Amino acid sequence: YSQTGREAALQGAREAMVLLKNEGNLLPLDRQRVHTIAVIGPDAYPAEPIGGGSAEIPPYHMVSFLEGVSDHLGTDARVYHARGIPSLNMIAHETRFSTGPTGGQRGLTTEVYHNEDLSGTPATTRVDPIVRAGQPLDVAALSLGEPVDEPELYGPPGPLSFRWTGYYTPERAGTFDVVVQQGGFTTSGYRLYVDDKLVADRWTWQQAIVEGTPVPLDARPHKIVLEHRTSVGFGSPFIRMGIVREGDWTDSAAVALAGRVDAVVLAVGFSPQTESEGWDRTFGLPPGQDELIQRVAAANHNTVVVITSGGGTDMVPWLDRVPA
Repeated sequence: YSQTGREAALQGAREAMVLLKNEGNLLPLDRQRVHTIAVIGPDAYPAEPIGGGSAEIPPYHMVSFLEGVSDHLGTDARVYHARGIPSLNMIAHETRFSTGPTGGQRGLTTEVYHNEDLSGTPATTRVDPIVRAGQPLDVAALSLGEPVDEPELYGPPGPLSFRWTGYYTPERAGTFDVVVQQGGFTTSGYRLYVDDKLVADRWTWQQAIVEGTPVPLDARPHKIVLEHRTSVGFGSPFIRMGIVREGDWTDSAAVALAGRVDAVVLAVGFSPQTESEGWDRTFGLPPGQDELIQRVAAANHNTVVVITSGGGTDMVPWLDRVPA
C-alpha cells in the first residue's frame, strides 16, 4: 500500500474504461454548464470494483462513482445521489407472502428434507417470513443500512432440499418479475411454480446466479412454490426470492431527481452478488436495471450510462435512448 501502487491502480482503472458512445460530444461534461449532477444507480455507491468468488480481491480503499464525481467537482457543482431501484436483499424482505389464500399467517410454509430430492417426510416444517436459506455476504446492504439477517445455517452437513409454499396477492394486475438468486460453490438448483404451473426449471441446469422470470398476475392470491436442492461442497450456499411488478422497479423520487439536474451519471451493472466465479449470468443487466435506464433517460437527455461488468451486456432495450 504505497503511493506508487495507488497511482498504478488509478491509471489501470482509467485505461480499463471503454467509451462506447458519445453523441453530441456530451463527454467530457462541461463544467461551465453542469452545475447540478445526479449519480444514480445500484453501482453508484458503494463501489463495486470486484466480482464474486476468486475475483474478490478487496482493495484498501474503494472509490465509488458518487465519491469520485463529488471529489472531482468539489464546490463547482451540487452532486446528488439515489440508488434508483431496490437491492436484491430489499426485494426479498419486502415481498409479502401468506400461508393461505385467505386467513393465513404472514410468511410461507417451509419444508426441509435431509436429501436432495424432497423425498420422504420433511425433517423440519416451519413458517418463514421470507424465502431465504443461507445468507450471502452483502456489503451493499450493510453500507445502505438495509435489514441483514444473521447467517442461517442450512442444517446438518449433507445433501438438503427445501420447499417453500406461500400465497402472493398483488395490489394490482400486471406482469411480475419473480427473482431468484442462488449462489455458493455446491451443486444446487431450483424449480419455481406459480399457481401449480412450472414456470422455471433450474433443478439440474442453472442458467444464472440471478434470474427474473416474468409472470402475468391479476389482483388475487396466487400460489407460489419454490423448491431448492443443494449438495455437499465448498463454500456456503444460499438462495432467496422476491417479486416485483414490472413498471414498479424504479424509485419515482430518483426519476424526479434526474429531471431536476443538468446531467446524470447512471451507474448500473453487476456486483459480487450477480457476477461470480462458478456461475453463469444473464446477458441482460440484472432485473430492474433496463427499466431504470429507460425512465431516467426519459427524464434527462444528458444521461451517461456507466456499466460495471466483467463481460458484455445487452444494451438493445435502451441504447438508442442515451447519448453516452
